[in-house]
Amino acid sequence: MKNDTFWIRLFIGGALFLLAANRLQAQQSGVINFDALPRKNAEPTAPIVVKSPVAKPAVTAKPRVDTVRVTDTVRVTVVRVDTVKVTVVQKDTAKASPATAKPAVAKPKAVPTPTASVIAGAPAATTTVSGLLQFQGTGGDSLLKASYRVRRAELKIVTDLGHKAQAVIMVDGAKTLGLTATGTTYSVTQSSRVLQDAYVVVPVGKTTIEAGQQRLPLSYEGSFGSSTLETIDRALFESDKARGGSFGDVRDLGVAAKGKWRSFDYRSGLFNGSGETLNETDKNVGKTFVGQLGFRPSFVKGLRIGASGATSGSAAGDKPVRDRVGADLLFVKGRLQLQAEAMGGQDAALHRFGGYALAGVQATPWVKLVARFDAWDPDVSKETLAANVTERDYLAGLTWFPPGTRLKVQAAFVRKTYTRDVIPAVRQVLTQIQASW
Repeated sequence: MKNDTFWIRLFIGGALFLLAANRLQAQQSGVINFDALPRKNAEPTAPIVVKSPVAKPAVTAKPRVDTVRVTDTVRVTVVRVDTVKVTVVQKDTAKASPATAKPAVAKPKAVPTPTASVIAGAPAATTTVSGLLQFQGTGGDSLLKASYRVRRAELKIVTDLGHKAQAVIMVDGAKTLGLTATGTTYSVTQSSRVLQDAYVVVPVGKTTIEAGQQRLPLSYEGSFGSSTLETIDRALFESDKARGGSFGDVRDLGVAAKGKWRSFDYRSGLFNGSGETLNETDKNVGKTFVGQLGFRPSFVKGLRIGASGATSGSAAGDKPVRDRVGADLLFVKGRLQLQAEAMGGQDAALHRFGGYALAGVQATPWVKLVARFDAWDPDVSKETLAANVTERDYLAGLTWFPPGTRLKVQAAFVRKTYTRDVIPAVRQVLTQIQASW
């Protein structure tokens, strides 16, 4: 029994010795088995965020993390970041790395040089230049010498001043300054002045105001430019200046208003005179009223009925009577055009009268045929001299518009007759080449 107890104690003691020796060896070896270590849920490492004092940067770094845990209570974290990019965004976008970035400085905007237009807030003025050149060739009976001449050489400048306001200047380089003799006194013939138009256009509501030297709203044909004429020259009551033919196509200084209202168009104003005071001081205190009215009835398409006139009021010591009144008619339908005017008036003691009737047919898109009867009586009370006899012209002509150009070629045959053959009848051939731009 005693031997059995001894062997049992010996076995238990040996087991305890082996267990202690095994644990002592494990502590002294320092070998760690990572696979045997217990694992717990580790918190993810937060990304690195760099804040910039000038903006909210967008910084994103993807670190590589190695985590070593020796015991349950000890955690060692090693973080290695290979690349960090910092992007700073301002109003002016800029990209830079943290080591070399410099504060972005916005470039100042260019400041325009202060001028009158900038200070006033007006837009920059735009200018357009247009022109008209007419070259004529004339010939006929022995009394009408064959000759060439530059009939018109007009240059027109229009400057847009904003809000439909304009400044207009037009000169005619073909004008030759002429003199008119009154006894022993000579004066400049107003129609021979080089300066034609010089006025300012100011819109006021639906009305347009024109102030300066301008074409008077007198007669239908006389209120339009030369480039739009159906014939080579105007009717006699507008073109026979030597015998008082100034009932249209005249200019003067003044202020006029024009506009439209329903089927009506109008233009009227106050001027120094009716064509006798171009670009010079008025010789009297009186003013001339000139007006034009047109009506286009809706029930007849293509028809226009108009009237125009001028009056300087009662005669005074320094201001003779200069009155005009007339009517006009225009009808256009398809290729047919009919046009007629009649105008009478008074210059001091002389009573004058004139008129014309015109018919035109657009034979082809490039050719137009025209015929006109024209009459002018510079003094209705007398038929005795070349200065007062009635002239009647019969014209037949054509106009050709060369395709693809801005040219206009005209030719006409005219027969001129006079009352009682005070002047023998003559025949005349007129040709003209016109360029407009």
